[in-house]
Amino acid sequence: MTGATHPVVAVITAPEVVAALISVIVAICGTIAIQLRALQERLKQRLDDVHATAEAAREQVTNHHGSNLRDDLDALAAQMREGLAAIQSAQNRADARAEIERSERVNEVRLIREELGRMREDIQAQREDIQAQRDTLTAHVVH
Repeated sequence: MTGATHPVVAVITAPEVVAALISVIVAICGTIAIQLRALQERLKQRLDDVHATAEAAREQVTNHHGSNLRDDLDALAAQMREGLAAIQSAQNRADARAEIERSERVNEVRLIREELGRMREDIQAQREDIQAQRDTLTAHVVH
């Protein structure tokens, strides 16, 4: 095998085999190219769908007037916080007034009870005086 080519190399380098290998490689490249083109089309369709969705979302959040939506939302949130603070402040004042009024009612009830107690004592004293006067009259009439 000195000077002669190896039989495998002779077969591989034969023009018919080289032409067949090139044909197979071209066919494989063609198939890959077709697959890549189909993949490209699918990706383009997905990208178009994403773009359409993003465009629809942008349309939904785009104001059709001069102010920015975020600025509008921030202003609305500030108004809500101010309103809630005003409501809380009014509630606190109402609670304080209610507590004062409750204390006044409790004090009035206490005073009424004290007055009723004094009236009971006065009535009891009057009953005792009347009984004493009866006893005195009965003692004078009987003697």
